[in-house]
Amino acid sequence: MKGKFSTHFLAALVTFALVLTACKRTDFSKIDFGSLNPELAVPIGTARFNVVDVLAAKDSSNLITIDGQGALKLVYATELEILNVADLVQLENQDVAYNKTALEYGIGPSPGFFGSTTVLVDETFDFTSQNGEKLYSITFEDGKLVVSVSTDLQHEVRFDLDFPDITIGGVPASVSLELNNPQPGQTQSDSDSVDLTNAIFDLDNGPQGFNQFQITGSITVTGTGDPITGTESVDFELGMNQLSFEVITADFGQQAIDNYQDTIDLNVFNNFLEGTVEFTNPTINFEVYNSFGIPLQVALNEIKTVENSGTEYSLISSAMSFNVAPAASPGATAISGLTLDETNTQNLGTIISPAPKKLVIDFGGGINPAGAATNFVVNDSELYLEANVDLPLEGYATGFVIQDTIPFSLELPNEISEAMFRLVINNGFPVELGAKLYLADENYTILGELNTDGNLIEGAPVNSNGRVTTSVKKISDIVLSEADADRLSDTRYIIVETSCQTTNGQQGTEVKFYDDYEIEVKLAAQIVGAF
Repeated sequence: MKGKFSTHFLAALVTFALVLTACKRTDFSKIDFGSLNPELAVPIGTARFNVVDVLAAKDSSNLITIDGQGALKLVYATELEILNVADLVQLENQDVAYNKTALEYGIGPSPGFFGSTTVLVDETFDFTSQNGEKLYSITFEDGKLVVSVSTDLQHEVRFDLDFPDITIGGVPASVSLELNNPQPGQTQSDSDSVDLTNAIFDLDNGPQGFNQFQITGSITVTGTGDPITGTESVDFELGMNQLSFEVITADFGQQAIDNYQDTIDLNVFNNFLEGTVEFTNPTINFEVYNSFGIPLQVALNEIKTVENSGTEYSLISSAMSFNVAPAASPGATAISGLTLDETNTQNLGTIISPAPKKLVIDFGGGINPAGAATNFVVNDSELYLEANVDLPLEGYATGFVIQDTIPFSLELPNEISEAMFRLVINNGFPVELGAKLYLADENYTILGELNTDGNLIEGAPVNSNGRVTTSVKKISDIVLSEADADRLSDTRYIIVETSCQTTNGQQGTEVKFYDDYEIEVKLAAQIVGAF
């Protein structure tokens, strides 16, 4: 049987040479099966990767940003809605009934009434708000005002009702209803409606200055000769329904915002086992976008990192808060923020030391922290928070151990006495790398360990600013005996355990990563056996 190497085996040999991939296989479509020419070996392939390629193999490349000097950083972000309009205000249907007798209107008893009399209407009614907020005005998007009148007066009755606090196109809303068919012993009634689309409703003209509106006008009774006892009812009812708004001005009072918790996964470290990583100048940036015309205060109750093991590290010693400005006008959005760095937190410099799997943020807050205020909301107002963890790729790492499992399949010659795989690595990264390869069967049972050079890659030297000055070359051989080949035939997975540190990391030398760093990996093989 002719020997054939699968791409999984290439992945097993090349992946551990790429430290920041956290052992996730890279896109090997980049491999060039051209000339290699190392001593004593037949070339198999060449791969060349820069820092962005390596990081994008583990995380989406849109997490990687590059500044004007080519320096790299990882940006992990989350966005969470804190408050929307429905959480704060919803317009309820309104029903108002106004009932009086004829005598209460000043229409006295008469054995036979033939004349005409007009009485004035001037009443103030309450508008019910859902949560007790003090409503000053509403600009309606939609809605309907329904007015119903009734009386058991046996005369002609005309209702001319005005709503001076409801204006449409600058003109107060009004209705006129005539009841002209009196029947002895029966109640006559009628109704009319007003479309409230784009109507402006003022609720601050009543005695209390909020949640009140007026109805004015007149009721005219024209006699038919029938008697008036004075006990007859003269009623009207007002209903507002199907209400939706464009803008509301109100005082929403001091209300607490529910506590929320959100998590940012730092995915590049998912396979981390142990070690120390120190980032230089990491920050956590909070930005709150507020299109409510309401000042708020956001309280960061807790910020912590959580290791893969579940161990937690708090980044703040006590709750922190910051004020959020209101939107300046309907349709505008105010942006307020807070930046956490090493000057106002604890442990932030070691935010991934030991590298956590996630960052947990717990926060709450409240509206109108200074007390009563005139607020506004728009029908699409929202309050949302963006949290960004900025990790500049600068600092140092020591004892960094990562593990991953790679599916494996390989056809070898029928008889093999020895095989050697040669890795020629030209490293432009400030990273030192060692690796162990364990063979495992389909049940992940360890069959044995391949003989690998413990120091697989030497770190490229850096200058006083942490920038790589030149690449370094290292040749490593992986030798397979006949016994190794027998184990390979039963191998279904290769467990790769990578240990690494940045150049001179033990001495605390800080390094920086730039987009022009490259690593080149060449793979060759020599097999002795019968085909």
